[in-house]
Amino acid sequence: MKSTRFYTSVLIGKLAIVSSRIFRFGGTSYPGKLALSIYPPILKELGEKLRFKIFVTGTNGKTTTARVIATILDGLGIDCVHNRAGANLVRGVCTSLIERYSFNNKFSDAVGVFEIDEANLNLLVKEVKPDTIVITNLFRDQLDRYGEVDKLAKTFRSIAEANPDITFVINADDPLVSSVTYNIPVNTLYFGLEYESEDLYSGIADIKSCPFCDETLLYYKRYMGHQGIFECPACGFKRRKPDIVAYNINSDLDNSSFDISFKERSFHIDTKLPGIYNIYNTISALLSCYSIGISIEKSLENISNVRTVFGRGERFNFKGKTVYILLAKNPAGFNEIIRLLSNKRDISVLLIINDNIQDGTDVSWLWDVNFEMLMERSRFITVSGRRAYDMALRLKYGGFDTEKLLVEEDSLKALELTIARSDKDEIFVIPTYTAMLELRKKLESFGVTKGFWRD
Repeated sequence: MKSTRFYTSVLIGKLAIVSSRIFRFGGTSYPGKLALSIYPPILKELGEKLRFKIFVTGTNGKTTTARVIATILDGLGIDCVHNRAGANLVRGVCTSLIERYSFNNKFSDAVGVFEIDEANLNLLVKEVKPDTIVITNLFRDQLDRYGEVDKLAKTFRSIAEANPDITFVINADDPLVSSVTYNIPVNTLYFGLEYESEDLYSGIADIKSCPFCDETLLYYKRYMGHQGIFECPACGFKRRKPDIVAYNINSDLDNSSFDISFKERSFHIDTKLPGIYNIYNTISALLSCYSIGISIEKSLENISNVRTVFGRGERFNFKGKTVYILLAKNPAGFNEIIRLLSNKRDISVLLIINDNIQDGTDVSWLWDVNFEMLMERSRFITVSGRRAYDMALRLKYGGFDTEKLLVEEDSLKALELTIARSDKDEIFVIPTYTAMLELRKKLESFGVTKGFWRD
């Protein structure tokens, strides 16, 4: 029988969620923090009630991958507990569990789908042991907080070694991610691409050496950053053959189409998600559902229902223009967005750069982004955010004509100025994480966006 403190923490947590939403705070983390302070075992005890638990971690793609999984489950009528607003720390996961917990229906048939912050994975595995862990990729991101990516890979590997009963869904094309379960007796499902184009690689590789022997990796193809078909010429470490592979890929700003091969069967997929990074997200989600007993065929029935997550390819009309918000928080993500815009000409761009804790306080990574390619395609560029002048300096040193550069630190004013200045129908906004949330909150008063916790 549950203790009084358990029920008290649930009730207080639920009240905190309601009050936070009423006063427009979002209520994604504080209620869980409050409940944990009242009854520390609440996270573990609520997590134990779930039928299956899927964790999604990695640098890029966590939110979208978790959203694809949750959409598939919802479409199949499977009860799903999901931190859909992206609150991926311990307290955020706890909030999502409290919100869905009912004293009448204890979600014993529900599946938990949780986006997990990389630095919190080890703790959450101990508290809420998952059935499946998806690792999307590992790129440089917030070095002031996470450290180098190879350290994260080693931490993930130690988790795999300590938990042989967890199924890992692994990006075969990322050598750091592949190293996590390499030669460990743990159930592993691999996903990857087979892209025919030779002119595909974008960005600076975050690693060049083998994670095991430090020899320089040999690449036969490179897709994005250090992801591709690779092999170590010294120790033999190489890209595993994917269990699910995407090919015949066509992708633009509004949708993607591709074929997949799984267990010698082929399927065609059309989604509304842009970019090859979302193809990775989609096929990893399919494997995740397969890992808990849902066939690929069943999952595909609901893929067409997946829509872009707030700020990640989101599109809306504002002041007579179509505005795209394309979140970028590290060099790999930024370069992929720039590549997605590579077939555009004379575009109107707004870059919003913040340096809050959630963004990473070190913005030196801006110098590793291929802004030169963006400059070639831009009629003008507006820069905004806390580090607007750092961004302007980067563009100036990259050779961008300062006559085509506008600096406005307030993001909403910057968007309005960009719209007023543009004779194009489309405006492309590329913000960092907190900049994206701030702009969307300002746009709520115009009715073009809604609170991210309701997305």
